[in-house]
Amino acid sequence: MTIHLALILTCRLQEDGLFYLAMRKGLDYLASQPNVDSKRLGVTGLSGGGWQTAVLSGLDERVVAAVPVAGFSSYSNG
Repeated sequence: MTIHLALILTCRLQEDGLFYLAMRKGLDYLASQPNVDSKRLGVTGLSGGGWQTAVLSGLDERVVAAVPVAGFSSYSNG
């Protein structure tokens, strides 16, 4: 168990811990692909995916670029 997951579970955020494990497995799969540079992984997501992007990029050192998005239009359109 990673230290990050242990901290999540200690704070009684079991559901968030399960989400983190699932997201980390997604990165594991992506990094295992032969045409992927595992030292340059990025994540992005909209709404709930933005939340997942923020969590994953904050807890997994392999993520070097993150673009969480909230809402349905760009800032310039707002």
